[in-house]
Amino acid sequence: MGLVGACDIVVAGPASTFAVTESRLGLAASIISLTVLPRLDQRSASRYLLTGEKFGQHEAESIGLVTAASQDTGSRSPSCSGPCANVHRKGLPNRSGSRRVRSWPDSTGTARR
Repeated sequence: MGLVGACDIVVAGPASTFAVTESRLGLAASIISLTVLPRLDQRSASRYLLTGEKFGQHEAESIGLVTAASQDTGSRSPSCSGPCANVHRKGLPNRSGSRRVRSWPDSTGTARR
């Protein structure tokens, strides 16, 4: 959940579930809370950080953890226009599951893949 809190745009699919599992073990969710707390409303943060309760995509969208909850896993969500509509151009997985990899320079300055 900490990685989700650190992302600018998050789209959750129908099988997505979220939980703060540290609290189930009796541990404080200290590091994860740095990225998650600014995204959640105060009541929801208290509830999920203290109980470790599992919740789904629609609850995550309503409390502010994800940007959009999508029912369709095969195509772009209509509720995710604007910045989300261009993720296929940024080297992220496309519909076929393949990933476009960009080359980047290594420590010697040589471009590699």
